[in-house]
Amino acid sequence: MATLAQSLGQAVSRLIVVGGWPVMQPVVRYATTIETVDAQTGAPRHHMITYLEEGARWLVIARHGRRTDFVRDARADEGRIKVLHYGLWRDAHLRLTDADPQMLIDQMPAKTARQVRRLSTEPRVVEITFDKPL
Repeated sequence: MATLAQSLGQAVSRLIVVGGWPVMQPVVRYATTIETVDAQTGAPRHHMITYLEEGARWLVIARHGRRTDFVRDARADEGRIKVLHYGLWRDAHLRLTDADPQMLIDQMPAKTARQVRRLSTEPRVVEITFDKPL
């Protein structure tokens, strides 16, 4: 069970991220938060993703293919998402690709790759492209 100090710290951290205030560079270079609009309620939803940066685009594994929450929400909103990049929210678009997910999984850190292999039901590669260059 979390202590009061831990709970307050997590609440403040979430408020900073959701508020869009600049924060320190993340320790994990290949993970970030994306924001989608919920397909049913219209409320903003935040999802943690791991990605591989390839030029001006990011590649992400959607563990359950089209049924993955962030993919379903983004596709309902014409692929529009927001990506937290170095403390600032950036507009981007998401699309499913026909690329081989195994290629991307093999390039992930070993622990992350094992987890993706174990928990995925229908892995698909998702491409995130930013509206403005980074």
